[in-house]
Amino acid sequence: GLFLVGPAFLPVLLSSQAVAGEKEKRTIEPLLASPAQELEILAGKSLAAVLPSVAINWVFFVLFAVVTDLMVYPSLGRILVPDGAWLFGMGVLAPLLSLLGNGIAVAISARVNDPRLAQQLAGICVLPILGGAAGAALVASRYGGWVHLCTALVLVLLNYFVLKVAVVGFDRERILTRWG
Repeated sequence: GLFLVGPAFLPVLLSSQAVAGEKEKRTIEPLLASPAQELEILAGKSLAAVLPSVAINWVFFVLFAVVTDLMVYPSLGRILVPDGAWLFGMGVLAPLLSLLGNGIAVAISARVNDPRLAQQLAGICVLPILGGAAGAALVASRYGGWVHLCTALVLVLLNYFVLKVAVVGFDRERILTRWG
């Protein structure tokens, strides 16, 4: 569960600074005056938060797998981690959750002026999604990979919806005229 929570919350902390923090520091004006499209701006801010969080998560997962296997191999005579469910969770679900947490944080960050408020609101919004994903991961461990696949599909759809909301909510004129 922690390997799914980590990549979802780290981008929330970083992305909430993406727009609201720049508004607060008054450093966003040159970016908004650039010819970059809203989607390009949001993609750049998103990648800056998502890539490090997913990479950090993968590094700690590899360390976890190595330590776990070193401890259990003498008893079991086989490698325990990673199996298919772990690999799917780390390779597909964790990045999708990271993108979702990031998208929610960027969408909220574009609408509020205080980065701490953006962090708190995004965290509150991400919690139920993480609960659902963790529940789906537990169910998938018992009932098989189709639950993982359904969870991934739901996360892809949620990511698409959040991206659309973030792009629509990223109003340059509103951001420039409402400095807080």
